Amino acid sequence: LPSTLITIDYHAFTGSELMSIEIPSSVKYIGNYAFSSTNLISIEIPSNVEYLGSYAFAYCEKLTNVVIKEGLEIIKDRAFINCPITYLELPTSVNTIGCEAFAECELGTIDLSNVKTIEQYAFRDNKNLSTIYLSTKCRSIGNYWITSSYNQNKITIIYSYVF
Repeated sequence: LPSTLITIDYHAFTGSELMSIEIPSSVKYIGNYAFSSTNLISIEIPSNVEYLGSYAFAYCEKLTNVVIKEGLEIIKDRAFINCPITYLELPTSVNTIGCEAFAECELGTIDLSNVKTIEQYAFRDNKNLSTIYLSTKCRSIGNYWITSSYNQNKITIIYSYVF
């Protein structure tokens, strides 16, 4: 993609056979469904991205690694729903995780120590979930945020006091 690109809009790559892509650092907006149902294996979202739309990477059945660089503040509803994500790197700038944003993924450990708002069902049905890091920065946690119908693991929540 060109280094001057600013917007990847609604359904730009939906359903394509796309396996890898480097999002230019110039991109500020990734629209709803932009990469949904593609064959992406990993994605790095650059620091200039200000908006990551709903369902942006939803239903990417091979997407296991997600790195979000410092800058993005809100992960919209269902942005990564039903992706087999096992590795998630969130920057300290992310303060809101939307409804079902990471539902039906395969995360084991999640560091949410800088997140202020976790909406309902945000991590629903993560069958490998074992450890969650939270802190006093978190002001709101939605209903059933980690509910699971098949997770047999004990989930440890490590809570820290942050000044």
